[in-house]
Amino acid sequence: MPGPILGAAAVRSGAGAGATADPGGGVAFTSASNMQSLIDGNGFDTLFVTSTPGTYNNFRGLVYSAKHPRFYFVGAASGYSIHGGDLDGLGLNGTGGGANGGLEIHGGTWTHYGLPAGSVISVGPVNIGGGGGSSIIQDAVFTLNSQIGVQMFMNVADSGTIATALVSHCTFLSNGRYGLSGSGTAAAGRQYRPTIENCLIDDNNTRGFDPGDDASAQKFVYTNGGIWRSNWYKNNAGHACWLDGYNVAAMIADNVIEDNAGMMVFYEISRGGTIIEHNYGIRNGSTTDINYPFNGTGLTISNSPCDGTGPVLPGPDATSEIRYNDIDTSGYQSPIVLYNHSVHADPERTRKWYIHHNRMWIRGASGTSRTGLVDTCTPASAKEGDIGTSPGAPGACLFDFNEYHVADINGLYWKHETSNQAPGARTWDQFRAQGHETNGTRMAI
Repeated sequence: MPGPILGAAAVRSGAGAGATADPGGGVAFTSASNMQSLIDGNGFDTLFVTSTPGTYNNFRGLVYSAKHPRFYFVGAASGYSIHGGDLDGLGLNGTGGGANGGLEIHGGTWTHYGLPAGSVISVGPVNIGGGGGSSIIQDAVFTLNSQIGVQMFMNVADSGTIATALVSHCTFLSNGRYGLSGSGTAAAGRQYRPTIENCLIDDNNTRGFDPGDDASAQKFVYTNGGIWRSNWYKNNAGHACWLDGYNVAAMIADNVIEDNAGMMVFYEISRGGTIIEHNYGIRNGSTTDINYPFNGTGLTISNSPCDGTGPVLPGPDATSEIRYNDIDTSGYQSPIVLYNHSVHADPERTRKWYIHHNRMWIRGASGTSRTGLVDTCTPASAKEGDIGTSPGAPGACLFDFNEYHVADINGLYWKHETSNQAPGARTWDQFRAQGHETNGTRMAI
């Protein structure tokens, strides 16, 4: 794939739901079928197929448990309206299914699930329960749901051998709070390798929930080896690709992320072994209204140690990398910030991140936009030394080989904070004097 900017058109054109092919055979169903009876009356992994477009009001309150059903809506997703009736409750619920709590959905438009003014986040068309059971959701549209399109909730121990879900070539459009989300638990363990690829995630959080609290394009918690690749995130009223809490070894790659009100990537309170590469982000962080510091940032890493430390499911001692991304900003926005704050106590500090070979455009006036290391922990003695000392120190973070395009090459566009330094932006020479960007370059826009 060419560089992120040149490859963006291919990502955009390849994102979203396509047509579903007839798999052949299976149990036929229509909009008049009793779907719960069909699920209960057939065996594990049964294939259910319809080729009759129309409105389907019979996917409400269904429990598929450990049956792992496979549903095919043959043809264009727009031909099938799987309708929740604006009622409370899930469409398909796999809770309690254990390691077999998964399903397959191919096609259809899943819409109007949840009360229009409802407040329960988990209410939506699909809840992948248990261990996920190698679920597949493909070529489906999730739109105009009160809360969310798809939720993945794992409530059994993470064996690290069964992928929880593949969500591929789906559209998540104009849902009330989230397009999709997923979570393991501290007690049960992390979801193993959820994969979100070639999806269009557009205009979510239409009900205007606080994006600094619990609303965005997507949000995942407690994942292991999750993959987010070749997705198109745009126009969401909140952060785009948000991994919030105890994620480890994530791959966030080849995405196009543009015109979102919050951050393009927000990796928060998570762990090491993560790669963020080859993404193109532009015009993100377009509002100051989000209840979170540095909401005008393109890409933020917050309180995420990669040195094997950290309470609650520590991760491996494995450096994480941010590399080969193109990030264009405007106004007050910052392209990349590594961040610590006092809400999460030491040792939950950002350590062992290597940021290299990225291209960044910083278009704001000197001192209004910045990239680098930011530590707002208070009192000053609580600041994490590793983030603000020499990049050669154990656990320290390093910026190098990056290319910066700035409005003023002599401006204050960089940050590097320690407990014995006054807060504030730095010049290029001051940033390099702290050991960063030995091989980096800057140039005027």
